[in-house]
Amino acid sequence: MNPSSKLVLFHGTTEMKGKSIFQSRLLRHNHIQRAYDSDHLFPTTDNFLYLTNSFNFAVYCSNRVAVSSEEGESKKLYIFKCRVPEIILEADLDEIRYSTLNDQEIPNLTVLESLNLYHSARVAQSLSLGREVLEYAVLPTAIEYSHPLNSITRMCTTPSKRTQLVIPEEIEWIQIEQND
Repeated sequence: MNPSSKLVLFHGTTEMKGKSIFQSRLLRHNHIQRAYDSDHLFPTTDNFLYLTNSFNFAVYCSNRVAVSSEEGESKKLYIFKCRVPEIILEADLDEIRYSTLNDQEIPNLTVLESLNLYHSARVAQSLSLGREVLEYAVLPTAIEYSHPLNSITRMCTTPSKRTQLVIPEEIEWIQIEQND
């Protein structure tokens, strides 16, 4: 592992949480309401921020939460593009556990193996907008049928396309300015 190596990763979330991220200027790893809390069949571990190397998987995960959440007005998805030092990342043990459905023998994987096999990694710290979080895109949820970008969201949520690593050309990335 190269200590100066940075990976381009994505984090997807709902409209309400996306607006909150802009207010705090942080993608938080703690003190947040988790979509998959301890009451969920597959809960996520507190004090981690979850990231993916697949734009489609970020869209899929955020859409799944948005269309089933109690936010009601959540008609948009916020997808954040980050450059994260590889040295602070770790394998996403939660995603590995859910994917293998084996609580007893979770394979000991590197971050790159976790990303290659499960398209997921996690970090035990918050990421700052304008520093590690450099750009974002806004997409409609899959149930916003009349939106011109709906076909992209629906494509990203299709099981066979979910983990593809190609980002659709139609995505408009918006630069996040650094506030000092």
